[in-house]
Amino acid sequence: MPACTRPCRDNGLTHTPTFSVIIATRNRPALFRRALASICAQDFPSFEIIVVDDGTSDAMLADYGDIASLDPRIRHVVTLPTLPTGHGPSYALNTGIAHAQGHFLAFLDDDDEWVDPGHLARAYTHLSSEDDIDLYFGAQSALSNGAVVSDTLWLNTLPGKMAAPLPSGAYAPDIDIVMSVPGFCHVNTLIVRRTTMIAIDGMDPHIRWESDRDLFLRLIDVARGMRFHPAIVAHHHIPDPAKAESTTTSMPTLAKLLDQRRVLDKAALTAKHPHIRAHGREHGLYTLKKLALACYAHGKDDAARYYAAQAVVGLSLKWRMVSLLITLRLWPRGG
Repeated sequence: MPACTRPCRDNGLTHTPTFSVIIATRNRPALFRRALASICAQDFPSFEIIVVDDGTSDAMLADYGDIASLDPRIRHVVTLPTLPTGHGPSYALNTGIAHAQGHFLAFLDDDDEWVDPGHLARAYTHLSSEDDIDLYFGAQSALSNGAVVSDTLWLNTLPGKMAAPLPSGAYAPDIDIVMSVPGFCHVNTLIVRRTTMIAIDGMDPHIRWESDRDLFLRLIDVARGMRFHPAIVAHHHIPDPAKAESTTTSMPTLAKLLDQRRVLDKAALTAKHPHIRAHGREHGLYTLKKLALACYAHGKDDAARYYAAQAVVGLSLKWRMVSLLITLRLWPRGG
């Protein structure tokens, strides 16, 4: 566990909470307070909050104030050493997981918010119904400038793949059903049994982009049982691409694609379930295609040819022609 540059705070709560809600933040005090308020609005009585400050700059510390005093359920405030771009979401959340005492772990990005005060209570109903339910998924809306732009991302379309919900309104999908949906569970709506998270060694600290996709694939590969409820429990606020305030907007395109390739290569190589391995192989080819085009657009011709050649197998005849044109430097830059 990294040492805090400022003291870690522990408010001395004595009971073991049902949920540990982990939120990482860095240089976004106003958004963090909105996210924190949405956690504190939950009507379930037994949860702790763990805040991980991923090296907020000294200039913004005063705007955060004394986080531990904001709500008695904030059990830990952990401050990581300051780095130019932070340690990244995976490392920060792993730090929070290491401090968690709850039976189940929940997460929220500091620029997003929960919009359903009954989220934890509903999750507890399903997670406690059977001993082998390790994962619980909720639904989420994507917003741009405050307006909903999509309710069909992530796992929101899963009910259309299943015959009927359980009497509780939740669905009990298996891996085959979950993998038939184009999306994956965003970390905002994921709740996982803490022992299950520990068993997979938490999040991959080497991945900054699509770290929640990597986590999702590894969790469903080992989970004994899953539940999905279609209620919208969170709002994901799409970051402004003109601002470098988040991992999404601050990472260069090539770095994102390399992280995405790592996620999919891991799935193809290490997953136990054949559908997850197939997902890694198939989507890995499309990532290679995107890498080839991105490298070519950036004038990295040798890398473009390398990735284009790898992506030829299994893709369309059209892409094979594009690959040839890239090799001959006849494909238009940015095309």
